[in-house]
Amino acid sequence: MSWFSPVACRVRQAYRHCEAWWRRGAWFRQSDPVAKFTALVAAFTFLLVVVAALQLCSMNSADQANRDVQRAFVYPKAVELSTPEFKTTESVVWRFIVTWENSGNTPTRDLHIYSEYDGSPNARLHPSFPDFSDMRGSPTFLAPKATTTTQPLPIDAAKLLDIQQGKLHLYIFALATYRDIFAGSPPRVTRGCWEVSDIPVDVTKPRPNAKVAALMTQCPVHNCTDDECKNDNSEGRRGRRL
Repeated sequence: MSWFSPVACRVRQAYRHCEAWWRRGAWFRQSDPVAKFTALVAAFTFLLVVVAALQLCSMNSADQANRDVQRAFVYPKAVELSTPEFKTTESVVWRFIVTWENSGNTPTRDLHIYSEYDGSPNARLHPSFPDFSDMRGSPTFLAPKATTTTQPLPIDAAKLLDIQQGKLHLYIFALATYRDIFAGSPPRVTRGCWEVSDIPVDVTKPRPNAKVAALMTQCPVHNCTDDECKNDNSEGRRGRRL
């Protein structure tokens, strides 16, 4: 370490010399025009770097704001009971249909949409969100301001009667995963969960060309988008048809 002391001493001396030079304003009273010009060029260059950095930050902020306005945004617009179908028996079969809308100003990329329902005799404050990973199929496309539907979910009229009589608590789940058209955009996700509280029609009788809006309430969990869904309390159980 014998070399350290002389070096440290010289560094201290240089620092003291620079400090004194700065306080005396020697840089400004420098008689050498070349040195003065060099100092001015360095100061001007520094200002240009600062201005360029501020402009870059402003451009990045404006670009992000534009993406936020123009990005695709997919959400479940409605859940309806559709026109009944018939089995080989006399039982009437209805269908739950989830309608999705892209309310954004750009189309989606790699869109996957799913829906499922589950039920139990007792109400659930935090129903488990299904694991849709084994249902992943081909991606679809949704244009700006356009709508689409997931595959209908058939349900017997007998189960709907149980809902009307308070014997069954039915939960409908919906999931959309997609990306924006912008390069480097993060994966997008939308989750939805509702409890069907009542169906205001006689479900035992066919209703040709009917679309019934069931009375539903949002679940306390599983209604989120994007980063909000990272904190969603999901157990990832598989949904089941009753």
